[in-house]
Amino acid sequence: MAYWSLDALPAKERFPFWREVLCQAFTPLSAELDGRRGDEPSGWVRSARLAESNGAEIASRTQVITHGRSEIGRTDEHFLFVNVVLEGRCVVEQDGRRAAIPAGGFSVVDTTREYRQHYIEDPGHRRWRVLSYRLPRTRVLGQLHDPGSVTATLQTGERTGASAVALSTMLGVWRNAERLDPTASLAAETAVHAVVVAALDNVARRTASWDRAQVDGALRAEIERHVQRNLRDGDLSAAATAQRFAISLRKLHALYEEGEQSYARMVMLKRLEACASDLRAGIPGTLGDLAKRWGFSDLSHLNRAFRKQYGTLPSEYRVSSVGWD
Repeated sequence: MAYWSLDALPAKERFPFWREVLCQAFTPLSAELDGRRGDEPSGWVRSARLAESNGAEIASRTQVITHGRSEIGRTDEHFLFVNVVLEGRCVVEQDGRRAAIPAGGFSVVDTTREYRQHYIEDPGHRRWRVLSYRLPRTRVLGQLHDPGSVTATLQTGERTGASAVALSTMLGVWRNAERLDPTASLAAETAVHAVVVAALDNVARRTASWDRAQVDGALRAEIERHVQRNLRDGDLSAAATAQRFAISLRKLHALYEEGEQSYARMVMLKRLEACASDLRAGIPGTLGDLAKRWGFSDLSHLNRAFRKQYGTLPSEYRVSSVGWD
């Protein structure tokens, strides 16, 4: 687990380090200390990675953190931050909404748009402390009825309900993050995504304006990026992909029912496109190697699928593309 602290730095270097290093570590942010206070800045960050997500526990003094136009322009990837307030409180603003988040509550901000968070320290501990999960944006929003309705809203950790389950899951995963092997880390990440979606969907369902086609399209796009990234080494069975995105098999197949191709056909086309690309590029190796590299059971399987798609065998395609057999 990575750890950064201001306490070992000279007082005059602490806040510049916080602003220029720590506030850029997860997504570009701008921080300002509360001008009414004369206390020297202090704080620390612990960070741990799950499979494709990141968790961080952060503590500091009262301050305002903003993600404005300048910061958006310097953001290479877009995420949702799910911020659980552990000590102190936070006033969060985004999309015209403003919510006060007490200790034990959590909220979400979207890095594609401007937001403002005013973290206010607990007087007894003289700090605020938050657990922040950085989640892939489209993977979460693609499963919500109204993605635009969930930012800057209070999710409470009441004793029952989806928010309570989400809160206890996020805390439990974080407490054990250092001890998870890759398989357990992936399972924990999937659980966090699923419970966050369930909690946020309670908010999203309160609104009547949502575009199912747009939501499903965003989820399909994220699934297809996952498939593309894992063509060579990943388990791309329908069951594994549904589990990866915390959706049912029925939901996965329904995403493709109204399109031109099924989920299985989409995966097959991506494998064939990868083979054709290698053949055009003249990648050395046998056609059997090519079949194995891109997930075909054997060369006969590749030959059948390739001829059906391209009207020619891979060997013929290679000759016509690069002039050698």
